[in-house]
Amino acid sequence: MVTKIRAATMFNEIVKYTNQLTATSVASRLLARDNLNIGTSDTLTLAGVNLGEDSLTVYDEGTWTPTYTAAGGAPTVTYDTDKTWGHYTRIGNTMIAWWSIATDVFSLGSGAVSIPGLPTAAASATGEIIYTASIAKAADFGGNYPVAGQITEGTSAIALISRDTGHAGNANVDDPIDASDLVTGANKNYCVGCAVYRV
Repeated sequence: MVTKIRAATMFNEIVKYTNQLTATSVASRLLARDNLNIGTSDTLTLAGVNLGEDSLTVYDEGTWTPTYTAAGGAPTVTYDTDKTWGHYTRIGNTMIAWWSIATDVFSLGSGAVSIPGLPTAAASATGEIIYTASIAKAADFGGNYPVAGQITEGTSAIALISRDTGHAGNANVDDPIDASDLVTGANKNYCVGCAVYRV
């Protein structure tokens, strides 16, 4: 009789403890970088931690280097190192990449401007998928300013989009930022943004 009572008590305690472990609490304990001694350049790969309906298999944080490039030829650029940086967090198949970029010298180059070098290319699918990037701040451009960004599936670059002055009254017209919209000079072509896309 004593053994049965102890077994029942132990079983009840196990059930009580298990019920306290929610997917969120387990994930927060597993992903607490300080507890796992994970550095910012390390990749944590989990063997299918169940978070409800989905499984988390990858968690990664790190840095990337945003630059400007132009479709019709590479510009000559010197970057303002205090204002140029990139960070990212990958959770499962979702990449969140944010950046800041500014130049001290910008010359030559032509065509549509983009910011290449995202940490991972956007996922490809059967149809053309375009992911969006938000521009939080754009300042000190010579012409049109970027108001958004687009990441086409299978690429690792953000195409910068403007609402140019020629189309100010037409909300349906978006044009790429052109190399001629960027200028040379200290702390110019300042752009801060964030992209969220599938990988």
